[in-house]
Amino acid sequence: EGFDIVIGNPPYVRQERIKEIKPILKNQGYKTFLSTADLYVYFYEKGYKLLKNKGILCFISSNKWMRAKYGENLRKFLKGNTKVLKLIDFSGYRVFAQTVDTCIVLFKKEKGEENRVTFAVVNSDVQNPIEYVKETWKLLPQKKLSSRTWILADEKILALKEKIERIGKPLREWDVKIYRGVLTGFNEAFIIDTETRDKILANR
Repeated sequence: EGFDIVIGNPPYVRQERIKEIKPILKNQGYKTFLSTADLYVYFYEKGYKLLKNKGILCFISSNKWMRAKYGENLRKFLKGNTKVLKLIDFSGYRVFAQTVDTCIVLFKKEKGEENRVTFAVVNSDVQNPIEYVKETWKLLPQKKLSSRTWILADEKILALKEKIERIGKPLREWDVKIYRGVLTGFNEAFIIDTETRDKILANR
């Protein structure tokens, strides 16, 4: 019938490095598939499929899927198919030595239309994340999680956001041009380890 629990830390592998398996992922019918998605996205759906009904999944992974375009299908999938029990967003807080911002997701394999998500946001200046999370749990209706982006905030802030969106004019509708500067996919040249960073800073 499936597993009671699936728990893990799925690998972070950028979409540029999985080009050869993208057709396989697409042909296997992943609902979370997007050609620009990081590999860990598919682990969420695979974990869900491995669970029995009302089973529990807990992952620690990159938090980029909560806001990035490539996470849109995953956001829709989780909102529509699971009951998100707890969500911790380490927004700037370094859980691991790597430069990846992380999150912890705990969900149950059942519909969560009327569910209220227990969440916490841990910023970079937090000294004791475990105690901080225990003291700052908040609740958010799961139906308030948008497929465009998952914003973790209390209902007053979300109501204000909805009001601004309702009466405001989106940036894309303004007659302006926005320039992003130089873009590169050559990460090896721009993402450095701590030792290299320290050497550069020491020579300032």
